[in-house]
Amino acid sequence: MKLLPAVLVAALLSGGGPVFAETVFSCLTAKNNKQLRLMQEGGELIYTYGKPDAAPELSLKVPLRKVEFYAWEGVGRAQNYIASLPNGDYWYRVYQSYDSLTRERSHGVLVEKADKLLAEIRCKPGSVSGDLMDYVLKTK
Repeated sequence: MKLLPAVLVAALLSGGGPVFAETVFSCLTAKNNKQLRLMQEGGELIYTYGKPDAAPELSLKVPLRKVEFYAWEGVGRAQNYIASLPNGDYWYRVYQSYDSLTRERSHGVLVEKADKLLAEIRCKPGSVSGDLMDYVLKTK
C-alpha cells in the first residue's frame, strides 16, 4: 500500500482538496513550435514557455493582484484582451486580438522592458486553446 504525502493528507482532512492549475490559454508558437501557456492556480497566474512535453524554459508565477488586465473598451477596430505579468523589469503581455475590419485573429505574447518592445512571439493559427477574452472579462 502506498502512503499519501503528509501535505495531501492534511489538506484532505482539513476539508480542502489539492489545488490544481487550470489552463486558461495555450498555443504553439509560429516560428519554433514552442508552447506558450497561461494557467491559474488558486490566486496566482502562471506563464510558461518552452518545448511541449519538456520542462519550461521560462516559468512565472504571479499573484493575481499583481497581474494587469486589459479589455477592449468598445471603441476602435482592434479588440484586444491582455493579461500582463511582471517579472522584475520585464513584462510578459499575453494577448488575444481581433481586427473587426480584416476579421483576422491573432494571439501571442509581447515581451517588454522599460516600455520598450523586445519581442513579439505569435501563436500558430489553429493551435490556440482557451479563450483569453472570456478570462480577462471574468477577472477584470
